[in-house]
Amino acid sequence: MVVATLLYLNRDPYPGLDFVPFREVDRIATQEKDPSVFFTATAGDRAYGAYQRTDRRLDIAVLDTESAKVERWITTEAGAERWNWIKALPDVLLVKADVVGSTDSGDLIAYDPANGAKLWSRQVHGADEFYFFDKYVVVLDGTADTLVGINARTGREWRQPSPKGEYDSDSAVYPVRTVREVGGPAGSSGDAALPNRGDEPRLVQIGADDSIRVVDVTNGRVLKSRPDAADTDDVVLAYEGQLFVAPKADGYGLARYDLTTLAAPTSIYRAADKSRRPTALQPCGERQVCLLETAGSDAATTELLAVRTDQDDSQRAAWRKKVPQAQELLPVGERALVRLGVTEPVSKLFATDGAEKMSRDGIAARVDGGNLLVFAKEPATYSQDVSIAGVVAESGEPTELGQLKEVVPASCSWNTSVVVCGARSEFVVAGFTAG
Repeated sequence: MVVATLLYLNRDPYPGLDFVPFREVDRIATQEKDPSVFFTATAGDRAYGAYQRTDRRLDIAVLDTESAKVERWITTEAGAERWNWIKALPDVLLVKADVVGSTDSGDLIAYDPANGAKLWSRQVHGADEFYFFDKYVVVLDGTADTLVGINARTGREWRQPSPKGEYDSDSAVYPVRTVREVGGPAGSSGDAALPNRGDEPRLVQIGADDSIRVVDVTNGRVLKSRPDAADTDDVVLAYEGQLFVAPKADGYGLARYDLTTLAAPTSIYRAADKSRRPTALQPCGERQVCLLETAGSDAATTELLAVRTDQDDSQRAAWRKKVPQAQELLPVGERALVRLGVTEPVSKLFATDGAEKMSRDGIAARVDGGNLLVFAKEPATYSQDVSIAGVVAESGEPTELGQLKEVVPASCSWNTSVVVCGARSEFVVAGFTAG
């Protein structure tokens, strides 16, 4: 019994998938020919395919991912010059109209995917920013300098004015992320398919007055605050009950806060080279975070480094690797994914100890905490054939999945078994694992 318990506790939560070449599950025809814009999203075993109609409304197919069967079609009552995005929460689908001017307004609409009913709608502005949680959406209202929390099912709101500085009320908002979030599917942009932000959702707001405050997303209550602690331009990570803050300054330091108390921070790292400054910060293991760091603004000098979060004396990196021209840093479970280059992108994956597990041309994206899809080139917003490989993170070994023909790669979404893409006058659903 003891051995069985230890094996269970030490099991890999994200084992390698049995990748196989693409097998087409089905193609779902759009209700109009040759739509101009496609969107897709996944939420576990449910997927969504949407496109803009000629009458400017949005058609949305609600799909079962295993069978590709259409459960229902939803068509918005409202139209828009252009639609901006769709976003899946566990039991709500959000759609948003594109808004060009910072003070111009457009629709944000919530639907119940189980029956297609419209749950609520509200006007949002071009300057607004959006943050998603399992049961809530939070809007940083850029015109009213206000934080607005919305219950995704009921539309009920709370409001919290943003802290005011001497000259403005600009804020930076960081949802408190979780292990589950960085272990779930994420699109080519790096955004998680589902928030997975826990039963006690919180966010951190850094105000124009340099204050830090922790906000309860369910009701807008400020749980803790600390004055003169951070700048809105700092590199910040809120993760699993802790806050990490690194100023964008030469010879910077990395500070760790406990979000339960927001007491005085602990310094866990300081750049020995006074020319070094941070550009990105992500979790990369239990009690470890990773940073991208450059000498001044010279991208050719970029390095990836890991810092233990349980240290307060060494002030040194656990390890560092040269990653010249690195553009992005993304978590894959406990591993660090670095995207390098612009015109000819390369993706590199590093283990918690700094070992390079993968280096491959193209754009890699998370399937879960132990697996990736690698697009041969940057996903385009127009129809083309796209080659994709599946990679098990532990080994770094690729399985060539083949090509998806005449799809819009930037529209694709996936879970751990199928990918859904817009393709001319249809949506393609293709499986990439055995069984």
